Amino acid sequence: MRSYQGNKPFIFVSYAHADRDRVFPIIELLQDNGYHVWYDEGLHAGNDWRDELADRIRDCRAFLYMRTKNSARSPYCRDEIYAADAEMKRRDSETEEVFDESVLPLLSVQLEEADLSGGLRMIIDTKQVIQGAGVSAENIAKALIESGKLEACRDTFRYVEGENWGPAREGFYFDELPDHPVFNSVVDNPIYGDERHFLSIKGAPRGREGHFVVLQPGMTYTAELFYNNDGDPHLNASGKAIAVKVKAAVKLPETLKAGKPEILQATVGCFNGKPQEVWDQVALYCAEDAVIEFKLASAKLYNYGKLSGETLGTQLFSEGVYLGCNKFSGILPGGMQYSGRITFQFTVKPIRQVAFSQTASVDRRNYGERIAVLPGDEVSCRMELRNDHFDDIDYVTFRTELPEGMELVPGSVVLYAIPHVDGQPLSDHLVSNGINTGLFGEGVTGVIRFRVKVSEAVKAPAELTIKSFLVYNETHLDKNDHYNRALGDVVRMTAETVCYVHGREEA
Repeated sequence: MRSYQGNKPFIFVSYAHADRDRVFPIIELLQDNGYHVWYDEGLHAGNDWRDELADRIRDCRAFLYMRTKNSARSPYCRDEIYAADAEMKRRDSETEEVFDESVLPLLSVQLEEADLSGGLRMIIDTKQVIQGAGVSAENIAKALIESGKLEACRDTFRYVEGENWGPAREGFYFDELPDHPVFNSVVDNPIYGDERHFLSIKGAPRGREGHFVVLQPGMTYTAELFYNNDGDPHLNASGKAIAVKVKAAVKLPETLKAGKPEILQATVGCFNGKPQEVWDQVALYCAEDAVIEFKLASAKLYNYGKLSGETLGTQLFSEGVYLGCNKFSGILPGGMQYSGRITFQFTVKPIRQVAFSQTASVDRRNYGERIAVLPGDEVSCRMELRNDHFDDIDYVTFRTELPEGMELVPGSVVLYAIPHVDGQPLSDHLVSNGINTGLFGEGVTGVIRFRVKVSEAVKAPAELTIKSFLVYNETHLDKNDHYNRALGDVVRMTAETVCYVHGREEA
């Protein structure tokens, strides 16, 4: 981790050195997410260090104060805050607009309760405060990002694995085309622009700015891959510019981890190309953990030939697909009239969970995981399955084990779930082999109600534990056929309810 030293907009961080173990992880997370952050790394006592601090505050685009007891007592932090406030007012005086702190956003993160002197409190408490006491560095960084106040200090593009396109190759001009096949290497295509940036996400501009995209959970996005054999079309007759075994492929990440960019990469090339293959990539960012799901049958090819509008197979996302003009022959002559684009859609789905719980009640009103009962009581039990998973679950099976001293009330097992909103009676096998209720769709909640009888012979005090089990198969889209569901891992879950049996004299 290094303090930012470039000429782009940056965040100035004011903190006490004694708090570096708490502050530096936040700075590192901001840097990981593309923000330029300056802090006083490497400053040495001398005649010019105060001047350097003043220069950095004068040049910064946002000011971030880490509020702690140490920083509240620090004369250096105090001077930095006063300087930032003065700089904000100076910048505002040079504009013709009504006072707007966006000229120099000043935020603070309160890492712990700390009293500020009157002058500092007047400055800090009127600005946006991020509550960070007892909060993880990841959540503090997320709150700072979501505030939107630091966006001017963020790269719209971040290099990933060196260049964002490759390999390094000669760039050609539209009026000086090469005498051999080569894909996406013209830098001034009159329709497309720089062909080396040939992968984009709808809603993001092409070029460098389009290669770092912030995705929102629940949204569906369209990606586009442009391809063009830049060989001189005048040489097609001789065969010199014709590309053979032309293939395109896409690597689409399956998951996104909060705050960590993942790479969407596209490749296109041919057997006789120079180079044989070129690639471009987009960094996908999401503020929370999510799953990327390819939208069924959305991959299509559009060109000036008979293949325009054809749906591509899922091999686009594995070994790749052969391209062509009028058929998937893998042959493309040079020239824009043989170029095309591939589009596909994907949905960003938040990662959620399947929840399983069980409660019980004697009066059918006050349900809980621990209840008091009497010998001879009839207990109403309620199992709930909430599928907040990002996909369906199948072969959902419920089973209950009753302790000695309890028995099922025959015919009392009922399932409430779409489409059985009025209740569907189930068999008494719930307490033996279990009941397979089939598929639970994404977002569906199901409730199973049943009643049990406490034996008169149970002697108080005693604890009777009702154990229920849920087993299901995760489902996913079959990689070989995206129209069909395929079963994934088997998941087992357990829920318990404890019935405390007391004597009637305790009632």
